[in-house]
Amino acid sequence: MYKFAAIALLGVMTSLSPASAAERLTAKQIRALFPGSFTGIWQNTNRVSIKAERDGTLAGVAGGMTDSGVWQVSGRRLCVTFKSWTQNKQRCGEVFRDGAQYIGFIEDGKPQLQFQRN
Repeated sequence: MYKFAAIALLGVMTSLSPASAAERLTAKQIRALFPGSFTGIWQNTNRVSIKAERDGTLAGVAGGMTDSGVWQVSGRRLCVTFKSWTQNKQRCGEVFRDGAQYIGFIEDGKPQLQFQRN
């Protein structure tokens, strides 16, 4: 259940279509957003808090569980790997901005993550 919750980096999920209502971030914009501290919701249920460090490391808390990993920007995608939550597998996804909130990791046309910077 919390396998990938940390990617959630970070609000409240909506049925918003990111392609039509939000701006897709460029690699430069993603790098300007990270590093930082974030809170949000993964798959509309799991609250998460994530800290992304300048050296590419991550630390997260979701549902009382902690995990650590790494992040990087690849093209226009944010990629994260967590020891437990992603089972040491890299997950990458585009990031969209909708006002003060960010949306990421779109699967089957649905955002898996909505987050904001602290």
